[in-house]
Amino acid sequence: MDENLVGYLLKALDADTERAVENYLRMFPEAQTKLELVRQALEPLEADKEEMEPPEDLRIRTLGLVAQSRCGHLQRVPAAPPFLPAAPISWWRRADVLVAASLLLICLPLLFPLLVKAHRASKRIDCENNLRGMFISLMQYSDNHEGDLPRVEEIPPRNFAGVFVPILYQEGLLNGVSLRCPANSNSSPQPVSLEELGKLYENDRQRFEQITRELGGCYAYTLGYRSDGRLCGVRRVPGETDLLPIVADRPPFDRPDDPAILDANSQNHAGMGQNVLYLAGNVRWAVNRYVGPDDKDIFLNKNHELKAGLNQFDTVLAASGVRAEQEAPPVH
Repeated sequence: MDENLVGYLLKALDADTERAVENYLRMFPEAQTKLELVRQALEPLEADKEEMEPPEDLRIRTLGLVAQSRCGHLQRVPAAPPFLPAAPISWWRRADVLVAASLLLICLPLLFPLLVKAHRASKRIDCENNLRGMFISLMQYSDNHEGDLPRVEEIPPRNFAGVFVPILYQEGLLNGVSLRCPANSNSSPQPVSLEELGKLYENDRQRFEQITRELGGCYAYTLGYRSDGRLCGVRRVPGETDLLPIVADRPPFDRPDDPAILDANSQNHAGMGQNVLYLAGNVRWAVNRYVGPDDKDIFLNKNHELKAGLNQFDTVLAASGVRAEQEAPPVH
């Protein structure tokens, strides 16, 4: 996303990319700092800008200089015998280089978007590998707990979506698992044990709140679902729960009143989509959020709320600090 900041300042982005950058800036304050630094760096250029028409022969002279620079290191061809037309041969060779240089200048703007697209595809694949590593840890936990996955509880300090990280860390199952999406510039959070989490809740509530928002890193985990008023975690039942999403790229919101709650994708991949890990172990790249059972939104429950699901198949994947029950702040 950082490579788009200059284009955003110069208003050179298409509408979709510009909206993605704006969402990214809202979510990550450090990106706003980078944007301001880029703006300050460009200010001297703005001050030197003059309104003037370039000379008519500027393009030809520029191409000629490029061709001359490219040919300057070439070994000169020995002079031909007097009876051969040497001048035309020299002219056509320079003309060929001039055409090649012109084609290069024309093709470079077309090549750049392809390079950006290939770079993003590479980051998506790296992110998929992150999720597959996370799946192995979750399945090891499930094997040790009769099919249950780490679950969010009703009361603190284990009442937030990112609690799966200290749970896996406590059992030594987080080794080699990265919580940072390779497409995101944020650093990977430092995991804490459940004991440390409890002490923070008792002694430093402000630090506890900060830690809960960071522990899940760039990824979202299932809040579980309600059954007869009781909060339940996800349980692996082969053949029945294979289509349940359990982890995905972090959604662009963590409050029920955030405008991004409507349709926005994760900002890990510039708003283009998100990788989703299912309980069967497969990872799917989704260009929208409606890839849960029955094509439901994976970031909200069936009542379009940022809360736990309404039944076993209504899984809600939430950012680390989200609780199973989220209340909007009072309106004054």
